Amino acid sequence: MRKDDLGVKSFKYLIQILQNNPNIGYIARAITPWHAIGVDSAISNLQEKHNSIQGISLITPHSKTGFCCDETIFTNNSNYKFRINPYNHGLNKIKLFFLFYIFLLSNFLKRKKKDVFIIGSTPDPLLAILAFKYLPNRHIKFLLIDDGAAKYMGTLHPEKPSKGIINHLKYFHFAYMGNVFITNHLDVDSFCFLKKYQDEWIKNDEILPYYRQTLKKLSKNVKIQSIFPQKTFVICTTAWNREQILNNEDLKQLKMVCSILHNHGFNLLLKPHPRDSFFIQHKDDLYCSLLNADSTAMEVICEKYRFQGIISFSSTILVTAKILFNIPTFNISELLNQSNISKFYLNEIDSFKKTFKQSTYFVKNLADFESIVKKSSTSISKQHSKET
Repeated sequence: MRKDDLGVKSFKYLIQILQNNPNIGYIARAITPWHAIGVDSAISNLQEKHNSIQGISLITPHSKTGFCCDETIFTNNSNYKFRINPYNHGLNKIKLFFLFYIFLLSNFLKRKKKDVFIIGSTPDPLLAILAFKYLPNRHIKFLLIDDGAAKYMGTLHPEKPSKGIINHLKYFHFAYMGNVFITNHLDVDSFCFLKKYQDEWIKNDEILPYYRQTLKKLSKNVKIQSIFPQKTFVICTTAWNREQILNNEDLKQLKMVCSILHNHGFNLLLKPHPRDSFFIQHKDDLYCSLLNADSTAMEVICEKYRFQGIISFSSTILVTAKILFNIPTFNISELLNQSNISKFYLNEIDSFKKTFKQSTYFVKNLADFESIVKKSSTSISKQHSKET
């Protein structure tokens, strides 16, 4: 048994809970620390509306890299919290297939009286099927939490299927019916902190207070030794596939950015993406100390510490830190030599810029960045002089 599998509950355990607790009001699922914040926030909202609502909070693994946090990350008071692996559910796939389509058809018949909420970053057909089977006569409602920048950029599309009828049928079933169809035709509500207004993404003021409340609660346990936030920049990395970056182009540009900051007397912290190990190996080259908070979302850290700035190529924190805390954020993707970046990532970078052009500053070149850093350094020096 892998270390990752220790303490992971089976789907039979989940089914027993559903069978023994017919009043369960929600089943929530998180993969990342940011998802967990969304789950806690959504549950807080549900508990305001339904005072005695009972529920289950689950941690599931990333499809490629496994678990990146455990159930202790939740702050909500769900009746049950545990890890579970949907990629190894051990259930009869043929029965699940037919149950799924029976579930879909049932949604177009007369609506049941009492809701049960399926909370997650995307619609979860497997949890919906289990709720449909083991919590009879309940109306299933999907509540979609924030999933980071890709959700707003529209880049969460599943990979196109390989050639062959079987592969196309699997794509239709899992990718289309299990996600797109549910989102467009069933009872789905958004619980994301941004909403679309005309052609821009703006703050969702109805939802934001719940995210802020969760972040404040989590930040009480955050402590970073020996830092002066107003004199510190944080480098937040991305989990890019190294095979799609030639000549370590991203590292090369980041070194120059960090060198400018270091030369102007700023402290640098490296906050790696949960699935990134590459930049950790190069932290000394970047003049960075490692921000050792693997399972803590950067937003939680920013709730407690107002840094001078945050730098990244396309991380969600560039948007959340600016909107939630008004911390200056800098996207440095335009510094990259495009010939060293795959078309896939160039499209992602372009989409990020089109979507969030109002939410973060896009650095034009190194001279532009150094000019900004000089102003920041001068401003801090003046502030320090006044205080002394």
